[in-house]
Amino acid sequence: MVLVVAKSIVKEFTADEVVIEVGTYDKLEHFLLEGGVELESFDGRFKQISAGSESAHTAVALLQPRKYNVKTKTPCVFALIQQTTVNALLQKLPNNKSTEFSVSDLHSGHEIEDIAHSFEADL
Repeated sequence: MVLVVAKSIVKEFTADEVVIEVGTYDKLEHFLLEGGVELESFDGRFKQISAGSESAHTAVALLQPRKYNVKTKTPCVFALIQQTTVNALLQKLPNNKSTEFSVSDLHSGHEIEDIAHSFEADL
């Protein structure tokens, strides 16, 4: 959690703004924290994703080069995390355990308290 917070950037987008373009390669993972986006695939198919939905629990348009145009439908907030950071965290996961990741409380403004509560819960 500390590593992710330290290595992430929170970026706000207005409605109708292009966040990701087909064919680009930016070495970032985009996690939707607030708002709603529309993905358009290279063959013209569309998908809607809203913050808090099951689809928003993973990075948006994960593959690179990008296979989707991602456009905001509402004002949105994303956590942008380097792929190398995400990959390092995934490599440290035990192979025999299922672990869920959540980015919902990244940059909540209470990071120190969140970390303290997390330590208390672990103890």
